[in-house]
Amino acid sequence: MVKDISEIHLWDEFLKTLKCYSELFKDLNSGCTDDDIKRLEKNIGVKLPDTLTSIYLKNNGQKGISEGIFKAVSGYNKYSRLKFLNVDSVANTWYQLSQNKAIDVFKETYIPFAVDNERNMDDVFCVDAITGEVLLLWVLVYDPLNPVEWQTSIFKRGKSLGVFLQQQIEMY
Repeated sequence: MVKDISEIHLWDEFLKTLKCYSELFKDLNSGCTDDDIKRLEKNIGVKLPDTLTSIYLKNNGQKGISEGIFKAVSGYNKYSRLKFLNVDSVANTWYQLSQNKAIDVFKETYIPFAVDNERNMDDVFCVDAITGEVLLLWVLVYDPLNPVEWQTSIFKRGKSLGVFLQQQIEMY
């Protein structure tokens, strides 16, 4: 299933790191099913990259009790924690982002897998289904008087999920 075994190995390494933070580790759900993945792909019309599929088969997001497992530092030294979405939340988040035409940084090939706040998203980690790159999107438009393009941004956070996971391990 995964073309690059080292990428899924990095998920296992990331989980070992999270075990040192029991509250975060205990917040992870068990894996989803192949049928859950197929339903998600059908709902969003995009095939998940093999590595992301393998990760979801091991852990289907977070329960939402603790803070997010993914760390982000973006422009202006903005620090945030993003929660790992379960497959149902991936579909809901993808739909919200794809329907909001004011958000100029989202493409329908982006698969959101982590957000800072599901109800009022600001930061979103996505993987591009075409390139495999991991991206951090700023999607919340705060000021209606300023142009949207001044308030939304996109930051590359890894050329692959493997690179992204290695960076996450190093941030802990």
